[in-house]
Amino acid sequence: MIAETGCSTLNVPHGNLTDAEPEQVQRDRAHRRMAQIADELAEWGATLLVEQLSNIDTYGVRTVEQLLETVREARALCDRGSIAIQFDTWHLARAGVDLEAFFLEHGDDAGHIQIGDMPDRGGPGMGSLPIAALIDSALARGYRGRIALEYSHFDTDPFQWMPAWYAAAD
Repeated sequence: MIAETGCSTLNVPHGNLTDAEPEQVQRDRAHRRMAQIADELAEWGATLLVEQLSNIDTYGVRTVEQLLETVREARALCDRGSIAIQFDTWHLARAGVDLEAFFLEHGDDAGHIQIGDMPDRGGPGMGSLPIAALIDSALARGYRGRIALEYSHFDTDPFQWMPAWYAAAD
């Protein structure tokens, strides 16, 4: 699978919580399923990613505490699989997280970095997040995973931020 796609990390959503059964029952099931999937992905050398989503009221991983708990609990149930954090700047910032401090503390658990600027999920430099500093810090700490762009607010050119970004890097 990895050879064909070049993809060695896969985001596996926790899922939404319902009123049909106790919350902890649903969380425990999600942890077991994530561990099982991670163990199956290990056959291909792939890592399961867990992402915190701040904009879906019923989603099971809305806070950093829930993110860390889900990673910890699912890892504890793995036999051979690998589970990491999908570090989404926009969702984490919406949850009030200090991105640099969070990455300093949990950067070793990052399996993927996804970029979207605040407040409108724009491209890097189109908002208030210290994205360049975050990327510099991640690379300085040895992060070698993928850094993806996930933003949706731009006028006409989705890469309009790039010339200013590169000029600032020189």
